[in-house]
Amino acid sequence: MGEPPKRSREAFQGANSNVVGRDLRQEINIHVGTASEAKKALGDTSRAPSRRAVLLGGAALAATAGTLVTVRLTATDDRKPRGPRPLSDLFAFNQRDSDSLTTSSFMKKIDAVMQTPDDKKQYWLFSGSDSIIIQVTDRERNFAELTREPQPLNKWGSLKAAPGEDSPSFEKIDAVMQYPDDDNKYCVFSGESFLRLNVADKWPHMDTRIDENPSPLSDWGSLDKTSPPFEKIDAATRALDSKNEYWVFSGSHFLRLSVGNEPNHDAKVVKKPKSLSDWGGLARYPSFASGIDAIMQMPDNPKEYVVFSGRQYLRTAWTGSTWSVK
Repeated sequence: MGEPPKRSREAFQGANSNVVGRDLRQEINIHVGTASEAKKALGDTSRAPSRRAVLLGGAALAATAGTLVTVRLTATDDRKPRGPRPLSDLFAFNQRDSDSLTTSSFMKKIDAVMQTPDDKKQYWLFSGSDSIIIQVTDRERNFAELTREPQPLNKWGSLKAAPGEDSPSFEKIDAVMQYPDDDNKYCVFSGESFLRLNVADKWPHMDTRIDENPSPLSDWGSLDKTSPPFEKIDAATRALDSKNEYWVFSGSHFLRLSVGNEPNHDAKVVKKPKSLSDWGGLARYPSFASGIDAIMQMPDNPKEYVVFSGRQYLRTAWTGSTWSVK
């Protein structure tokens, strides 16, 4: 079959297109009156059957109804850029302009990520003194559907200082780690302290303390004795090949930690600190290689992670031999 005739944009009656930011998603409106007019404008479109089906379907509707209709196509350019994307791209396309997001700190920085205990596709995101819950979808971009509006961190009763307690309230969350043997138990890090929590299934996910008081980070995994010392935890996530091992990030370094089961969940460093540029293909992106804020392991692919740094995020996956940034 010969090459289809090339059609300029002007060949389409009333056609227009719009490229949305860096998303390279083209929204094309084509107004057609009758099926014959549509075929004349389109020519041979056998190389794009799915697009032709949509267009001619719209033309058939127009011919039947005797009125003009608008057919809108949405397609993703195969040449879309890889690497960091703005946080606004994280959220569902129909939600990211909502006041609850655009005026919140979630467009500026994600401090920590925490998977809910009873739904592996739902996560808490923490930013400053607020938290939200998102549902992860299968979309490549705009994959976070907001399911719970931002609420203040002080709604988490176990994070508030108890009467007479010397330790201050956790006013900001730096990182969260879900324990390997119990999805309802978490270790929450804030500054130089950590606190173990139990979080109930189902909304509103009531939270209670496992320990009476927060503990100093120096009591956990001997992280203060590494070189360089991990005096603050920026992010933590389960390793892709072991349920009981975790990657822990601090500044421009990461290490691998083994965490035991009940009752104490003892932690032990199994691989010493390395430069963050050696993890996840981040070496190509200086702002990420110098430090990350949060990390999320994808629910349907444990070898894929979403990494947050400042106002950006990226997706990276282990292929079996190397890291590939999506």
